Amino acid sequence: MKKITALIIMTFVAIILSACSGTNYIPEKDYAYTEGNDRSLEFCFIKDELPQGNVEYSMLKNVKVGSNFYGSTGKVVAKLMKESIAKGGNAVVNFYAGQRFGFWPWRLVRPVARGCVIKITNANGLTCEEIGGKTIQQVLEIE
Repeated sequence: MKKITALIIMTFVAIILSACSGTNYIPEKDYAYTEGNDRSLEFCFIKDELPQGNVEYSMLKNVKVGSNFYGSTGKVVAKLMKESIAKGGNAVVNFYAGQRFGFWPWRLVRPVARGCVIKITNANGLTCEEIGGKTIQQVLEIE
């Protein structure tokens, strides 16, 4: 009986430890959003409240995503981008991605990402970096 209990405990510990392993997630799809496949501005993550420069945009909706378990913020950043695109946006302002404390032990520290989805209608030829943002590849490199 003690051997079965020890086996069950070891199996449980192995499952918990495997859930803690994190990997960087880089989406394979190209998310260039402007019409005519203009590559001057791709999906953009902006930490400031507003994009810099002469950019025409409209605010759409706040969005927040998270993971239920500990891990890397790479997956939640990609999930935030997908939800933003689904809401009709092509950029996120007030962008934040990091670890957040939760109440339950298995959610003690979990990755979250949030921001406000905007639709840039006219970037006037400016790139993501020129309006004060970062692309998904740059965000995931920093992580």
